[in-house]
Amino acid sequence: MRFWWFLLLILAGFLLSSTAFSFLQVWGVKPDLVLVLVIINGFLYGPREGALWGFAGGILQDFLGAGYLGMHALTGMAAGWLAAVAGTRFYRDNAGVLLISAFLVSLAAGVLNYLLLLFLSFFVPLHVSVQAAFGRNIPLSSAYNALAALPLARLFPGYPQSLHLRRDHL
Repeated sequence: MRFWWFLLLILAGFLLSSTAFSFLQVWGVKPDLVLVLVIINGFLYGPREGALWGFAGGILQDFLGAGYLGMHALTGMAAGWLAAVAGTRFYRDNAGVLLISAFLVSLAAGVLNYLLLLFLSFFVPLHVSVQAAFGRNIPLSSAYNALAALPLARLFPGYPQSLHLRRDHL
């Protein structure tokens, strides 16, 4: 049951990211809902599921979107695994922990994605400057993804419906 639910969430996240959220950009940045869903899944269910669903969501983005084949799969797999590491080491029922984890994992995925693009720019010219990527795009996208993670986490079975910020658990 959880498999089909998450597959439906990944497909809906991809469709919303590529259609509706194109109109909800903030300073030219939109959330990557597939990455956010992978982060939440890894955070909740561990490294195996995080890496597996990160790879599956990334392959979906690679096949249906523009870009290099396998790049989103690799970054999604790494993001799912990193989120799982955070989920096993920190208190999961706190919204602050999820917010910070989603921001940091999304930041790491953005950096990995840009480094892969930079490596591939030896073969095809890259048209995004380092200053624009690290100074604006990656941090803003990570913040947007972290904010999107809070309401999306409520869609997962087993996650507490009453998320709150408590200082004693941060």
